[in-house]
Amino acid sequence: MGIARTVDTARPSPATQQIRPAKEHPHAVARPCPTAPVQKGVPHGGHRRRPRPRTGTRVGRAPPFGRYGSPTARLTPKTLYVHPAGRGDFTSVQAAVTAASGSGWTLVVAPGTYRETVAVDATRTDMTWIGAGDDPRAVVIVYDNAAGTPKPGGGTYGTTGSATTLVQADGFTAHRITFANDWLRADHPGVSGTQAVAIKVQGDRSAFHHCRFLGHQDTLYADSMALGVFARQYFAHCYAEGDVDFVFGRGTAVFEHCHFRTLTRTDLSSAPYGFVFAPRPPAPTRAAIW
Repeated sequence: MGIARTVDTARPSPATQQIRPAKEHPHAVARPCPTAPVQKGVPHGGHRRRPRPRTGTRVGRAPPFGRYGSPTARLTPKTLYVHPAGRGDFTSVQAAVTAASGSGWTLVVAPGTYRETVAVDATRTDMTWIGAGDDPRAVVIVYDNAAGTPKPGGGTYGTTGSATTLVQADGFTAHRITFANDWLRADHPGVSGTQAVAIKVQGDRSAFHHCRFLGHQDTLYADSMALGVFARQYFAHCYAEGDVDFVFGRGTAVFEHCHFRTLTRTDLSSAPYGFVFAPRPPAPTRAAIW
């Protein structure tokens, strides 16, 4: 609620008052003002102009990686920068992952939409991805494969192969990133395999903070590398949406302060459209959701 301020309309403001000329002295004589040489950078009136900053960058242009450094001022020697327009070390996330062999790398991803598939294999442990934007909507990794999408070499991708992002390494952490699969049933009426995974996580000790997972069927695949292998996964302040079984798998996942949104299926005339969770523990273990 705003605060009203009373204005006295009876009294004119200084800005509207007329300036009264001073009385001239009866013996005043007009004398010409000598012309002084104008110094460079000093206009008439004697006030020196403020010099323009010479920084090599456009004034007011924010650095693409914010407080997370840059290729010329890295946070650590194992920090790589991804920028879609070439202001980082790489223009794609997968190229940066490929270059980050071994353990303990950090990828700082500038705001933008990265239309690609990304795979982090089991050898690249303890990797961290940081979205350089203040909001997870600023950094989007998206593709449009489905289980029934034909592969270039023959056959189809299947559910696992449809994943936009695949994480098999232990100790993976992501901050403020959107993982998406924008494959739509309406655009592919002849495809029966409609599972379209945004991310499949198989590593142990995985953590996602302030991330978004967008898709329709099988959006978030919380899995493990093999039957009987624990894959502990932690999701905090995240958002996931879909219309069929869009959080599923045999991983041991904890969701804290997360929001799940069920979308309406346009290919069905009535509910139920699908389940939010579809856990798949190995037999004879029972699935449990708290």
